[in-house]
Amino acid sequence: MTGMKLRDGDITLYHRRDSKNWQADIRLPDGGRHTLSLRTANEKTAKDKATLIYEDMYFRYKHGLTAVVVLFKDAADAWLKELRAEVRAGARNERTVIDYEPVVERYLKPYFGNKPMDTIKASDIAQYRSWRRDYWVSGPGSKEVEYDYERNGRVIKRKMAHKARAPSPQTINGENVPLRGILKFACSREWMKTGSIPEVANVKLTKRETRERAYPHFERHEYVALRHFMTGWVKADGIGIKERWRREAVQDYLLIMFNSGLREHELFKRDEKTKVMRGLRWNDVAFFQSKAGVDMVELYVEGKTGCRYMVPLRTVRYVLERRKLRCPNAGPEDFVMALPDGKLFNTFDSGVAGVLNLAGLRKDPKSGRNRGIYSCRHSYATRQVQDERNAQELADNMGTSLAMLQRSYFHFDARAAADRLSGSKADEDPKKD
Repeated sequence: MTGMKLRDGDITLYHRRDSKNWQADIRLPDGGRHTLSLRTANEKTAKDKATLIYEDMYFRYKHGLTAVVVLFKDAADAWLKELRAEVRAGARNERTVIDYEPVVERYLKPYFGNKPMDTIKASDIAQYRSWRRDYWVSGPGSKEVEYDYERNGRVIKRKMAHKARAPSPQTINGENVPLRGILKFACSREWMKTGSIPEVANVKLTKRETRERAYPHFERHEYVALRHFMTGWVKADGIGIKERWRREAVQDYLLIMFNSGLREHELFKRDEKTKVMRGLRWNDVAFFQSKAGVDMVELYVEGKTGCRYMVPLRTVRYVLERRKLRCPNAGPEDFVMALPDGKLFNTFDSGVAGVLNLAGLRKDPKSGRNRGIYSCRHSYATRQVQDERNAQELADNMGTSLAMLQRSYFHFDARAAADRLSGSKADEDPKKD
């Protein structure tokens, strides 16, 4: 490269054909090269700027930093751009960007934004945790008075209902994912030194804390009571045809959820972020006979851990056969939970909450917390664990991990285990004492 040499040839100043401004090519301490525009046509200014940049690079290198400074906000933008490219290429799900981008824009960039990537230490992560904990309580979020949301294609403003709560451990652990992603991406681009990435540890809960935070489940007798209540509720006199359709759908929805352990979006839900309907369609349903000659059904569902085939309890086959009779015009691509006229709910939240209130089963008597749709999955898992199903098969069927199953869904039932715990009849004989 021809041009003006400085610092024993470590700096070369030159012009490009399409610009009057000076360019600099700097030899890095590790043998690499860094080129940049000096944004000036003045020779003296160009020399001074190039020399300052060169000295800063060598100072950083001497102190174990990267030669080139990349700010967190620029690394974060580059990471998001890479994610979007992977989505377009089909290597990632679109939901990845939809979930991570708000975290990056609202929390990570405002806090770390102007900090050079290679200066981020464990202490910075710890201080960020404190800032994030207080964000909605006494930090920047506490000053927001309204937010925008979309309804039927219209953007509506609503007052912010501040509850002054710190984020849950699950929220913190979820937000750790994009932070780790940005740090790892920066290392791959040599914006951070290999081995210098600070640990971003997840919040770990004890088994007791996990169970206390778990969704309240239904006991077996409560599930039976709900089934009996819904039978009369669906057949009640004096309701119109569309209201009957709605009640039938809520009834079938709850019975499928109770007897399959599906997540809400695996059966039916409108995604709040993508606005796309997700759930089970009739071409995802396969009726079959087990090796023992029992009529069963297999479902192909898309969960948060990917797609899987799963087999629910036999009750679900009966409910799906009834659902076909209730919706005789449904085609293979139609949603299982569509109404007979093809219309769709956005969610079953209000319908489920309503029938649970009417049945007197909305509030869990032990915890005092409200039960909802996810309580069905929790009830299914708890019942299966108590019935001593194979734990690994159950975890695979539910699309969860064995550790999560044992941590979240096992509730010790002393009465259910009474026969095993009480010992033999000889042990009960008081005459032996």
